[in-house]
Amino acid sequence: AYNCVISAYAKEGDLDSALRWYGEAMKDGDVTTNEYTLGALLQACRGVGNSFLAEDLLRSWLRRDDFELSTIVLNSFLSVCARASDTKRAEHWFKTSRGKVDYDSTTYTNMIEVYANAGNPTSAIELHLKAQDEGIIFDGHADALVIRSIATAGDLEEANKWLLRLDSAKRLNVEAVNAVMDGYMRAGQLENAQSAFALLRKHDLQPTTTTYNCLMHRAAQDGDVETVEHCLKQMSSKRLPPDSFTWTLRIAAYANAGQYEQAQTCFKQMVKNGFSPSKATCSAMMKAFAVKHKVAAAEEFLADIENPSKPPHVEPNEAMYNILMNIYAAERDLPAAEGVLYRFKTLGLAPDLASFGAILKASSRVGDLHRALHWAKRAESTELELDLLAYNSLLAACAKVGDLNLAFSIVERVKASGIQEEVVLYSNLINTCATAADPDLAVQKFNEMRAKGISPNSYTMNAMMKVFAAAGLPQQAELWLSTIARMGVKPEVENINRVMQSWANRGDSHRVDLWFQRMAVLDLAPDAITFNQAIMGASKLYDPELADSLFGRMQEAGITPTIATFRSLLKTFANAGLVEEVSDHVGLMQRQKLPNDVVCIRAILLACSHQDPPNKKVAIAAFMRNQSILQRDRVARSLLLKILGNEEYTRFMMHLSLATSEGTQTPTPDADAGFAPSSKKAPAAKGGTSPAHEDLSGFRVSPLPLLGHSKTRNSPQRSSFRLAATPSALPGEAPTKTGTTEQAAMAMNLASEDPSLLGIEWKAQNLGHDDDRAATSSSSSSSFSLSSQRGPPSGSPSATATSFSSRGALGRSG
Repeated sequence: AYNCVISAYAKEGDLDSALRWYGEAMKDGDVTTNEYTLGALLQACRGVGNSFLAEDLLRSWLRRDDFELSTIVLNSFLSVCARASDTKRAEHWFKTSRGKVDYDSTTYTNMIEVYANAGNPTSAIELHLKAQDEGIIFDGHADALVIRSIATAGDLEEANKWLLRLDSAKRLNVEAVNAVMDGYMRAGQLENAQSAFALLRKHDLQPTTTTYNCLMHRAAQDGDVETVEHCLKQMSSKRLPPDSFTWTLRIAAYANAGQYEQAQTCFKQMVKNGFSPSKATCSAMMKAFAVKHKVAAAEEFLADIENPSKPPHVEPNEAMYNILMNIYAAERDLPAAEGVLYRFKTLGLAPDLASFGAILKASSRVGDLHRALHWAKRAESTELELDLLAYNSLLAACAKVGDLNLAFSIVERVKASGIQEEVVLYSNLINTCATAADPDLAVQKFNEMRAKGISPNSYTMNAMMKVFAAAGLPQQAELWLSTIARMGVKPEVENINRVMQSWANRGDSHRVDLWFQRMAVLDLAPDAITFNQAIMGASKLYDPELADSLFGRMQEAGITPTIATFRSLLKTFANAGLVEEVSDHVGLMQRQKLPNDVVCIRAILLACSHQDPPNKKVAIAAFMRNQSILQRDRVARSLLLKILGNEEYTRFMMHLSLATSEGTQTPTPDADAGFAPSSKKAPAAKGGTSPAHEDLSGFRVSPLPLLGHSKTRNSPQRSSFRLAATPSALPGEAPTKTGTTEQAAMAMNLASEDPSLLGIEWKAQNLGHDDDRAATSSSSSSSFSLSSQRGPPSGSPSATATSFSSRGALGRSG
């Protein structure tokens, strides 16, 4: 009776209850436990893969006078080791028990399973052949285990040879075919997997649920919901019931396809049908939330499965919480991500490298270099070695603040650690150069990357675009886009947006429009950022009709405007004094349920200030209507002061019972505070051009003849600009040094109406620079103890390994 109870708990995987009833049996003086009791206990240990406890139980029983080791008990113990992939204990008992008990086919099969689960196909094959020499006749399970161990090791050709041998010997079985199919599907070799599946039909072997699970495995990883559903229909037609893993694969397919609601529905159906979700199932659900950044849903899901009184109860593991931290990292919520990591101790979980990697990613997303270094040090204090992903997160944090000194220290440490440098590492380094406004160094690092045989990717291309956009060199951005594209990298929307941004900052709407057309040639669909950059270019030109035309094209394309869209659009209308248009578009923004943005709301005041005379009535009404938003905004009150004049403004503020701290003179709002009153008279709404010889980022400009634009929404002809051939210094600055980078910029001929931007003949190595400048310190995190040297000079020996100092920075050691 006690054995039945212990065995029942063992089948449920409830080791604690099994041990409790074993203790009750030992206390009962009328009961003598036997080898079946031990067998039930070992079965319970196998359910949780606890080979340590199984060995402890076995040793305690061997000390009893009424017990001797038997083949059944040895086989049970080896099955526990197989579940735990415990090669060391299994080999010890397998060797020391020889001669004491008789070995049967189950003994050898269990030992082969130990090697198969441990990823040791060589030992599995050797033992299989040795057993056959000893006259052991295996069933199909042992053959399948050998094939699975070979396939899992990645030698699919050898696994297929074993399968064909079984076919020739007429010993083919479904389990062996499943093992080969699973290997092919994991490797993405669909045709070979289908060939293995054909062997089942050839021998009239009925596929099992595991067979279809193998077919669905890769499809689930790729988010191929259609293939997974097709396999499920075939299973249903063959009356094959899904198992827990089938449900897990279905949930994973929805998760990887970004269909988190369907994944939730599938999870509920799984529980309703009586299946207990595994940790893998719950991890798949967490991935579904991660794809859509559903933080609240992920937290609620974890709380539900952690609740022991609310089925299904699953003990969360590190992987689930790592996914949760990655969701917070994607949301740029560093405190919340850190809060999750602090919960590990309460839950009895040990943070792994993926845990610290998620925190480093969160730190890099918000540009908190200090916290990134802190967590890197914490990871090392737990004897974890940082991998390339962790180092890339640290470099991404350096890129946010432009800390070149620390970035070079991290790269040297990567080299000293023996980690292979790759394209993301160099792309992050180039991004750091962009933030530090050092295009020459970026070019140098790009050429260094190419010299090491590392090919650029889209991320590298975007980093180079960012470098020259930040430096105000749109010609260079175009030239490098062409150069990297000829290296086999297809430009993406983000890359084009960077180029458009650099021209928009110059106010060259003609160039922006050319890149709009170029996107169609490259088969790229513009996104919200693309239109935002184009509208910003129109804003720089004080061209409301062009901005309105672009906004119309954006809506026709089905792209939802963002706050940034309305900011640029309203600024354009406001600078032209178009009060009605500003009011209409603010209403549109509110109807689209975008959050109230003070910069957009006060645009109507800017529009009133640009009318002649200023529109006092509308300005007062707008201020009263949005008083809760505008009354504490210094720029809005400055605009109102300009519109009303000192005396009327003071009376109005007293009427509203607001303090008038602006003084008697009209203050000048900060240029970066939003829409500031322009010092120039707004041009006419139609046919207007910007003033000739306006200074744009240190270059003299002169008007071009009118150039045609898109005729969408009856857009009239617009004016544009071209850069003069010679750069001019800003007032108070020394003339710019003309080096190779500047010469390359001048090499771009912008006089032509439609240059072939992607056909420029230029070689990347000609853009390089010898870093002959004095090393400078450009650290934006002065609290760290960093070397003032920018990086190791060319040809110098590699620096020694660095370690995290107690202050949190990467300092040199040795």
